[in-house]
Amino acid sequence: MRTQTWNQNQISLKLILILFAFFSGCSPGSPTLIFSANPTQITRPTSVTPATQRTNPPLESSLTSVNSRNISLDSIHMIDDKQGWAFSQTSLLKTWDSGKDWLNITPAEIQTILSTIPAQGVSTFEIKGSFLSDQNAWIAVPGLNQITIFHTLDGGQTWRDAKLAVSTPQEIYPIQISSFTFLNPQTGWLLTSTGMATGHEFVELYKTQNGGTTWDFVAQANQNASGESIGSITTIGQKTGISFRDPMDGWLTGSTVGNVIFFYRTKDSGLTWDPQQLFIPNGYTALGGSSSSYPPVFFNSKVGSLPVYLGKATPSVNLFFYITIDAGESWTPIAPLVSQSNSFVWDWVDPSHGFATIDGSNTITITTDGGKSWSEVLVNGAKFHQLDFVSPMIGWAISDKSLLQTLDGGENWHTIYP
Repeated sequence: MRTQTWNQNQISLKLILILFAFFSGCSPGSPTLIFSANPTQITRPTSVTPATQRTNPPLESSLTSVNSRNISLDSIHMIDDKQGWAFSQTSLLKTWDSGKDWLNITPAEIQTILSTIPAQGVSTFEIKGSFLSDQNAWIAVPGLNQITIFHTLDGGQTWRDAKLAVSTPQEIYPIQISSFTFLNPQTGWLLTSTGMATGHEFVELYKTQNGGTTWDFVAQANQNASGESIGSITTIGQKTGISFRDPMDGWLTGSTVGNVIFFYRTKDSGLTWDPQQLFIPNGYTALGGSSSSYPPVFFNSKVGSLPVYLGKATPSVNLFFYITIDAGESWTPIAPLVSQSNSFVWDWVDPSHGFATIDGSNTITITTDGGKSWSEVLVNGAKFHQLDFVSPMIGWAISDKSLLQTLDGGENWHTIYP
């Protein structure tokens, strides 16, 4: 189970304008992936429709190694001790040897999507990824009026693509994807942000039940011409993401200016959402937007962890992990991690083992008892920006432009890339 400012199975990629040169003239040795020439167009339905089955198989791709030592990793998602995925500023990458070497498997059709976006809008171009295994993965690429979802079943050698047309097209900046997650090989959700007003954010939620081949509109937070809120998702607050425990039971997280932790639950797969109250410990506050929640991760059907920032009278950044042992019916905060100014990055692998660090620091904080106690390990020369563990012992960290690995639960680290 992994997260940063959260993201279970979810990783962002920022592409800059120079990408046009990268995709139009790849350096020798960079692979080119070829996709189905007839993508399925998916419109925004008002009701659930039968899934459209794709009949044209993807074309074979020719993959070769890249000069991995010249690529900086922005984010990683390891599947096990050998296999994993990563984003650099310009590429989607794959490793088979614990991160020592990487293969460029970037979908070539991104070049076409980039060409539809005005130059001033490319600097904030973001891709989201969801990775279930070393073979099965999706990436969602936003354009101005639609999102292209690429899916691979062979580790990135070939891809299929589908188009999701949204109801609120953009003019300059691409559609903002707030959350993109798959629960299993068939079921996934995609949350888009369609606009903001003071203290409000408008979103749309889509769901697939056939592995991303088709997507159905599920719910929205919006307002009509007179300014009245419509839809089953609240317009109040800024949303940070969604996650699901099973196909029906899920949560929406974010922040708001009221003295309450933004936390909404659905029990019908996203059709309707209701607030779920969380206890705020004495001495802490959510007033003025000082609280932010991030989607919970579940380790089994009952036990999960919910990250929440809370404010305090004295200036500080206070990260609580709320724990549930009853499938999300109730949540109890454990003692906070405190920083004077910077935010945290974190990762939990099971109910007992969690890892956290202040973004950019050289100290990692470790718990082996579910957060009852934490110990600190100083790593000389490190500047941690992401943590990613696959077991209580084996994990990776992005430290500036380097990739570090630990084999003993974070006590010792060594550089494996570049």
